[in-house]
Amino acid sequence: MTDISGTVLTDDGFVIKDANVSLSQCQQVVHTDEMGKFVLVDVPVGTMFLIIEHPDFDQYIMPLMAMDEQPNLVISMNRIATIQTGK
Repeated sequence: MTDISGTVLTDDGFVIKDANVSLSQCQQVVHTDEMGKFVLVDVPVGTMFLIIEHPDFDQYIMPLMAMDEQPNLVISMNRIATIQTGK
């Protein structure tokens, strides 16, 4: 088992708080804190997908190889595109 930790940022470097962070092989879901940080604890070693969701941003899915000594991740998310129409 290992822990997976990281920070979730906007594509221009600002922290994203209250993002849902989960793994495809686990039931565990955590939320980023005020500094955009998260920790998933007691994750089984192996290959899975890291999934990050927030209503203001595109869903982020990344293949991940969980290892005994996991580096701290830094994730950059893109804002959901909006279309503005003139009146």
